[in-house]
Amino acid sequence: MEKQGLKATRMNKFQTYLNQPLAKISPDNLDIYTIVVKKGKRKVAKNYVYFLLSKGNENFVDGNTNAGEIMNVKAFLTEYLIFTIQYTLDNKIASQQEEIADLENDLKSINKSVEKLKSNS
Repeated sequence: MEKQGLKATRMNKFQTYLNQPLAKISPDNLDIYTIVVKKGKRKVAKNYVYFLLSKGNENFVDGNTNAGEIMNVKAFLTEYLIFTIQYTLDNKIASQQEEIADLENDLKSINKSVEKLKSNS
């Protein structure tokens, strides 16, 4: 959201963007409330993103009265889906690279031990 030029504040557990424009969703200033909630156990946990949109004074947007803006929110969040997939892949790659580095260090240690045993024999 910050990459979109918005400034965040914290309100309880929500990240809020109050009275700010987001042209991808609406030409009007909006109050946006976001939160990411992790549910489930570690290996099968899922993250849920809640995205609430208000036109001020807690006048929340709904699909019945603001269908166009809801569609814009869905399109906007699809961009984040692509970002999260890339972020997840980058994390997996970094994890694998760390594991490879650890295994290479283990191999060096084993090779040193083997050389030491050979020299002592």
